[in-house]
Amino acid sequence: MHNNLYEFVCDELKELDGKARKGELSMQDVQYADMLEHYKKSKLTSDAMEGSGYSGSSYADDYSGARGRMNAPRDSMGRYSGASYADRNLADELRRRASMERDDRARREMHSMADRIEGIMR
Repeated sequence: MHNNLYEFVCDELKELDGKARKGELSMQDVQYADMLEHYKKSKLTSDAMEGSGYSGSSYADDYSGARGRMNAPRDSMGRYSGASYADRNLADELRRRASMERDDRARREMHSMADRIEGIMR
């Protein structure tokens, strides 16, 4: 059992890396790894911004729409609360890509993974 979504993502990436080393990586695995890496990068960036004392109040007010995060959740100081935004975004992106998947089994697995991600976030 994972303590949080970030640990889950790291474990999934390690598993995919093992498959890649064995030459067993499918295109679906590559797409999934891409989504996981995107989440990991977003989470690390968010944590780094919060840890640096970045308040972002004027920057966020002026440029939030330009960055595509106008409706992103914010903390009491106006900073992005990026972890929940990135978590939701990962599950949504997985469902979006599942809808484009031709293989029924793969589509079900991707929806199941999105459900698992949302379960970890709670």
